[in-house]
Amino acid sequence: MTAYVTYDDIGVTLDNLVATIEIQRPPHNFFDIALINQIADVLEKLDADDDCRASVLCAEGKAFCAGANFGGGEALDEKGQFKSQSEEDRVRHLYMEAVRLFECRKPIVGAIEGPAIGGGLGLAMVPDFRVTCSEARFAANFTRLGFHPGFGLTETLPAIVGQQNANLMFFTSRRFKGDEAYAMAWPMSWLQRRRCAPRRTFWLRKSPRTRRLAWTRPGLPCVRGWPTGSGPRPRGNLKFRNV
Repeated sequence: MTAYVTYDDIGVTLDNLVATIEIQRPPHNFFDIALINQIADVLEKLDADDDCRASVLCAEGKAFCAGANFGGGEALDEKGQFKSQSEEDRVRHLYMEAVRLFECRKPIVGAIEGPAIGGGLGLAMVPDFRVTCSEARFAANFTRLGFHPGFGLTETLPAIVGQQNANLMFFTSRRFKGDEAYAMAWPMSWLQRRRCAPRRTFWLRKSPRTRRLAWTRPGLPCVRGWPTGSGPRPRGNLKFRNV
């Protein structure tokens, strides 16, 4: 296993056609624009690399991702540099960066160990498959905080767990344990340890067709820059508009 590329907040390795992307902001792995930008950058690089056929997204620490952290007051300008902006502009640019996560055309497996809360739950919806364990926790706690669910969850979550289960999560804001999530048919598999996830990608890297697959994803809601439209759209062909 060798280091693929170096980033400040994520570790990336490539081994036997499978890349491992590990979020490295322990213990809670809060995300901001910088972290989303780094993950999107490496996914684009892996998408263009014939030596990679699938990726695993995981995290070190006790949480997969406990939510967003906008305390730094920074955002990327059109040149990719950080600059101070209003809260509204920071959120809009975050979503513009997040759209890039869904444009990856190669399969992604999410290894979810520990809490995935709020925007962290949205990040857990990016992979095509999820592997979880009993220690995992899932919550869409936006209504408890008094604002609309973000990170496209009103579209991505119902597509995975069904509209009724998604409404239950949105309206109650309560945390669901890993076994409850498994009962909702979230993950691809049930494992005890995150490190087992790369083994489950064997069937992805085995096929020479994997790198040519065009994965589809439901159209994302139009919320400050998220893509619009109904029905599935090819990943890598997303469009958005500001509202």
